Amino acid sequence: MTGYVVPVSWSVCVLAWLLIVLVDVESVLFTGPALFLLGLVLLVIGALHRSFWFVALGIGHISIVVLFVALVIAYSWSPSDAKDPFAAMSLSYVLFVSPVSFVAWMRRPRGFAPWQCRSCGYALIGLRSGRCPECGTPFDDREVRRFDYARIDDSC
Repeated sequence: MTGYVVPVSWSVCVLAWLLIVLVDVESVLFTGPALFLLGLVLLVIGALHRSFWFVALGIGHISIVVLFVALVIAYSWSPSDAKDPFAAMSLSYVLFVSPVSFVAWMRRPRGFAPWQCRSCGYALIGLRSGRCPECGTPFDDREVRRFDYARIDDSC
């Protein structure tokens, strides 16, 4: 799942800008909520996996949507009033979010096997201390012992 969220959210940003420029500014009524929801998903994934880049991207997506809504409310913009500012702001946002999205995608959280530490990925096989020696994160040694070690050899 985490491998797809960043490219999808970046694509929605680019699509939102293109729709504003080429079709109609009112397209933000569809792309705005999509970007907001993707921002929430990125925030949750980032918080669960302690990924700064996912959290930053999620905050950025939510912030741009809130900014657009706030500007429409504050200045009572009609669609024709909002078209040029929204086009400029969304292009700026796409240019800003592109490198952040790339870094977030390259550093996306990876899933860990049952025998690996949930924080750092350290192999916990054979340990009975209940704490990862690499990062100190507690783990349930019974869960690690239940894992079929034959599958580890097959995957290597």
